[in-house]
Amino acid sequence: MALRVTRIALADNSLYVVEGSEGAILVDAGPDYAGAWEVLAGEVCGVRAVAVSHGHADHAGLGARWAAQGVPVFLHPLDHHLVGTLVPRGDGWRVLVEFVETCGAPPEVVASVVDALERRRAFAERWQRAEGYPPAGPRARHPSGLRYDPFVPRPYPLGLPNGLEVRHLPGHTPGTVVIVEPREGWLFSGDQLLKGFTPTPGIQLDPASGGPVRFRSLPRFLDALLTLRDSAFTRCFPGHGEPFADVEDAIDAAIGAIEARTERVFADLRQAGRATPYELAARAYPRALERRFWQVLPAIQGHLDLLEERGLVRREDHTYVPCP
Repeated sequence: MALRVTRIALADNSLYVVEGSEGAILVDAGPDYAGAWEVLAGEVCGVRAVAVSHGHADHAGLGARWAAQGVPVFLHPLDHHLVGTLVPRGDGWRVLVEFVETCGAPPEVVASVVDALERRRAFAERWQRAEGYPPAGPRARHPSGLRYDPFVPRPYPLGLPNGLEVRHLPGHTPGTVVIVEPREGWLFSGDQLLKGFTPTPGIQLDPASGGPVRFRSLPRFLDALLTLRDSAFTRCFPGHGEPFADVEDAIDAAIGAIEARTERVFADLRQAGRATPYELAARAYPRALERRFWQVLPAIQGHLDLLEERGLVRREDHTYVPCP
């Protein structure tokens, strides 16, 4: 039986039912917003398992619903700590706060950003205990705010039904995987490859470290793109947007964008001679920095991580300098 792929759009997210002789597999559990489960239940039946690309709420949020139906929900163990969390807890929270406090921002900016984090955490915890759904934010991608109820995910087996393969490609998160159908050359990419868009590196916990250590997202994200480029994919089924055929071009565009931005950060650092991440962010994005702290600063930090791994810069306390 030839495989059949059906895309299901849940607001901003794309889920895929892959049907074959061994049953149906759902790629990504879906986001849990008001009405999402009803839409999904009306379009999908007889799912044998759910293969989740990574542990973020918009991809794994309905995992608890699927698990309650007795459907196995697979998620890489390095993302298990994300399950049921809209705002990081424990060591993940400490990583966020430490990043803000050591990025070189002025004290008043640090206080403002940490206060906003505290308010966001309180809001998320309040709604986690409440019935219903939080309201959508001003730039929301879903009709309501998201819930993320906890569940017990299963680690991936060696193989999935219908000849699907699971490949661990840390980058977007430590436990990000892509699903591959090797005979057809199909790539189910989650957030690892999106056409025309490269996700911002996140400030997140490295769960393999055993402590409050930041995961170096961008270098691993680039490694994953380079790994994907070695395969001749014929079609990509991304976690957001429509499937597309020019997979190699999309991979090359994402790699090119990362390299170009990294070179700009390096040029700014060479010109400054010495700078903190915040100083480089203010230099590159003076108007956007105040309102988009969590987009701009993690991006700058990601490029500095990449430059440091390449031996082009070194860190002295919380400041970066070019290597001679």
